[in-house]
Amino acid sequence: MHYYIDAYNLLFKLQIKSSSLQKQREALLTTLKPYSSLNLTLVFDGHEICERSHFGDLEVIYTQGETADDYIIKEIENSPKPSSHTVVTSDRPLATTAKNLGAKILSIPEFLTLISKKGKKKQVEKTFTETPAEIKRLLAIFEKKLKDQT
Repeated sequence: MHYYIDAYNLLFKLQIKSSSLQKQREALLTTLKPYSSLNLTLVFDGHEICERSHFGDLEVIYTQGETADDYIIKEIENSPKPSSHTVVTSDRPLATTAKNLGAKILSIPEFLTLISKKGKKKQVEKTFTETPAEIKRLLAIFEKKLKDQT
């Protein structure tokens, strides 16, 4: 699944406090970086030049001459499989158009819930990770019990 994020829509919903818009964008990218395994593309609109870059594994696009909404719609229209894309936005017109083209939609609150579950899932998995020394210790206990039973 590939996620196109209406980046300013997310940024303004999160109400990140900072002295400049640039610092707010950087804070947003830093916040999302741990979730880059989700295949995220953040689309910001209104830049002097069209720019595609990466922040870790996050793809970041600054559009030129078109809105982020138009860019996302164009990508969905040109996709051979629109259903493999999810558009993250709380902008109704963008969500409606993307859905009509076959993409999946997540509102900003739904997306935040998704990434919070992904974060919790990782923490739970780490809790149950055993070290090689712990596995060796447990194996010795089981082997001893098995030997005592015979």
